[in-house]
Amino acid sequence: MLELHFPELFLRQDLLVAVLAQQDLRSQDQPGIQPEGPAPEVGGRGGLLSTEYLGLSLRGPLSGSLYYDVFAYLGTGRTLSYIEATSTYSYEWLVSALTGGGLRYFREQWLNSRAELRFLLATGDTDYTVQFTEGNRDGLAATFVPITPAELALVFSPKAGNLALLSLSYSIKPIEILQTGLTAAVFVRPTLGLISDSQVDKISDSRYLGSEIDAKAKLRPWSDLGMALSLGIFLPGGAFPAGERDSRFRGKLEISLSF
Repeated sequence: MLELHFPELFLRQDLLVAVLAQQDLRSQDQPGIQPEGPAPEVGGRGGLLSTEYLGLSLRGPLSGSLYYDVFAYLGTGRTLSYIEATSTYSYEWLVSALTGGGLRYFREQWLNSRAELRFLLATGDTDYTVQFTEGNRDGLAATFVPITPAELALVFSPKAGNLALLSLSYSIKPIEILQTGLTAAVFVRPTLGLISDSQVDKISDSRYLGSEIDAKAKLRPWSDLGMALSLGIFLPGGAFPAGERDSRFRGKLEISLSF
């Protein structure tokens, strides 16, 4: 991994360039690895996955209290695919994209108010019908494959692949030791292909995954003691089976002690 950071390159704007590559070092002859060539489809046996990523990020102030950040990643690599037309396994090119960004408004005199609008878009592929992370049915694969997971929301947090997210959050500090915040998010999928949540209906023609509202309170009574309470509710959308659309709740309590 290589990162180049250019602080305040122009007009107080920061530029970040990142290159990342990961190589699958397993042998194709290793037990459990699906070999290339003509074969009946075998469930539960995967292939090798090597990926490369090129990213650009720009961030900085737009005015005295308004800030922004935008980023974009191009993902490439090779992934094992089961090509239905020829009934063969072969390694096909992976070309995908991840982009996102946000606007933040901060006012210290309004109880340290902070409002933020964010978006995220990760490409998908309608040809993924068996697994989310590997291959497809018809050549070029287009679903973005992240290397590390990220918590997009408290209850519903799928991997950033075949996913679009729009969120709005607001937080204040009513007193110096307490910060409270509220976040609303809407999830959709760019294509009708799979996402990483296995409960999504594979044959649904709905792109709407659901909405979530999270609330969080952080308390730091002393410099070496911190506590955080998070509560969230997720309302599944039409992409989930009819019997899986009940509201989902989650709560989390965190305590940190430094010494």
